[in-house]
Amino acid sequence: MGARGAWAIGCDVGGTTLRVVARDAAGRTRRRRGPVVPPHALPARLRTALSAWAIRPDQVAALVVDLAGRVDARGAPRGDGAAARPRPPGARDLGRRGRARRRPG
Repeated sequence: MGARGAWAIGCDVGGTTLRVVARDAAGRTRRRRGPVVPPHALPARLRTALSAWAIRPDQVAALVVDLAGRVDARGAPRGDGAAARPRPPGARDLGRRGRARRRPG
């Protein structure tokens, strides 16, 4: 299992779960699931997964990390540590929008 750059790894940091999947060209797959970690702790968690799978860093051809909802628009971690949850507009928001669009007459 020694080819350089043989594995592609995907990491999805969700609201409560961290999912890591590794695949190689031969179709072998490794999966790991655990509790979510803050973005600064992600490298250590990935190193742990690679070690458990006996994959060396020089065997990784590609790494994709999805932090959507875990960071704000500037890329900084959210203070509450929770994933973004869409919030439906409340009556107050709708009322404000309605007044802004109202035409005289």
